[in-house]
Amino acid sequence: MQPLHLQVLSCLVSEYIATGRPVSSKNLSSFASINMSPASIRWIMHDLDEAGFIYQPYTSAGRIPTDFGYRYYLDHLTISPLAKRTKSNLITRFRLLTAHYQSRHQAAAETLAKISHLLALVSETNTYKYEQSGISMLFRDDSPDQVDLMQETSFLLDHIHHYLEQMTQLNDDETTVYIGHENPYFNSNHISLLLRPVVHKSGQRSVIILVGPKRMPYRQNLSLINELSNVI
Repeated sequence: MQPLHLQVLSCLVSEYIATGRPVSSKNLSSFASINMSPASIRWIMHDLDEAGFIYQPYTSAGRIPTDFGYRYYLDHLTISPLAKRTKSNLITRFRLLTAHYQSRHQAAAETLAKISHLLALVSETNTYKYEQSGISMLFRDDSPDQVDLMQETSFLLDHIHHYLEQMTQLNDDETTVYIGHENPYFNSNHISLLLRPVVHKSGQRSVIILVGPKRMPYRQNLSLINELSNVI
């Protein structure tokens, strides 16, 4: 992909994640990083649409990313360490909740859910038991995909014990992201899964799972789950 096309795609995905509204060429022309006219941006958006990176959800609307567009955006995303304040908040909350619950897994699930505002699950070490938190926060937004999001999340929870064994076998020290139809466990079109296997000092394994809509702040959530894996 040409650099200008990647720049427009990255800004479009970022804007859509932030607002939830289809993005127009006029919206993108206001970005300081895009030094082009709306007409030039429209030509690039046409190319991206033709290539399957973005699409128009309805007539006279702007564009939103496809799963392919999200994937390209994510593959070229630079993941930065958490801001000091967010990192401090995560560690402090995790320690307080660990003392309260006497369970690092429950504390980790609740910490991740509270900060990300998504559904978090953390498997018990070397078992198919798990702790979860955040399902009510996941369904707070008034999204047109809310029913589909709820159905796919419910299906995941109904069959989670079947999937945990597969999830724990992913590469250590690496967070895997499945966007929409990329999900290898069941058919889905509306959710993304972030999976981080953790190998403890004892050699035992567990997995951190973050579940949310495809329109999620991937940079922030990847930094969160990576940092949490270091303290759990």
